[in-house]
Amino acid sequence: MNRYARAGALRRSRSAAPRRWLTVFLAIAVLIAIVKTITLITGRTNPVDRAINATTTPLVVVLRYTVDGFASLGAIFHLPSLLRENRELAAQNALLQRQISEAGLTKNTDDELRASLHLSVPQFRTVNATVIARPYDLWLDQVILDTGSRDGVRAGDLVVNPAGVVGVVDTRVERGMCWVTLLTSPRFRLAAVTGVNQVEGVIRGLDNREMTLEGIRGRPASTDDGNLAMIHVKAGSLISVGEKVFTAEVVDPQQLDARRPRGQLIGTVTHRSIDLNGALDIRIEPAVNVNRLNVVTVLVQ
Repeated sequence: MNRYARAGALRRSRSAAPRRWLTVFLAIAVLIAIVKTITLITGRTNPVDRAINATTTPLVVVLRYTVDGFASLGAIFHLPSLLRENRELAAQNALLQRQISEAGLTKNTDDELRASLHLSVPQFRTVNATVIARPYDLWLDQVILDTGSRDGVRAGDLVVNPAGVVGVVDTRVERGMCWVTLLTSPRFRLAAVTGVNQVEGVIRGLDNREMTLEGIRGRPASTDDGNLAMIHVKAGSLISVGEKVFTAEVVDPQQLDARRPRGQLIGTVTHRSIDLNGALDIRIEPAVNVNRLNVVTVLVQ
């Protein structure tokens, strides 16, 4: 066989190899199709499926456990943050438990006092209202609401929002509207009690001159100390900075405060000092941002 004959035979063998593989592939595909068709008709598993499952199942299991293992290693790096969050949650839970205990004690004491004085628990209903007007020259003094005497609103009713006390209804009450004196007004007065030490006093708003009062022992009070003051506080009373201040219920029915519920949040004590006469100077930051008032609630008895 000469050289040209050998080259031709080699080319023919090379071109025949892909055809053989294609033939084998088609034969396997036809066989699998036939087996799958029989499986669909008879509803029984076939040897091909069992062989595929037996071959691939161990590989899938190994891959799954490998991925889970790497995921577990990643969780180790998050362990410090998880432990920190757990400690924070435990501290918050302890605080909530303490607050629940204190609230229960306050309620029990209040119930005992009412029982001894034969007093009934006052019931209040809520009247939702919207701020419809606000004088620019008295921005921190008054707002006007779209509710009035037709809804049972009377002078002295307490006005709140989700953050806390907003103010009290002024003496000007009409059928469809009422004027509210904000707690930041210098004319504002409200009986109050501190949450921890149960010290009672009266909350009043401060004007700009009083907010920069000098002559106090230690650091002078400033606008950063809040624009409310707690007055008529007994000298030597235990009041701590950071303590919450709430509305206090007055027993005397002749006073307007008798129609205001106890326990509504007013603000937080931000400054405590003693003046030259030995009187306490207590400053409070309101819980409510009076610069942003829209929808409020009037507590009507």
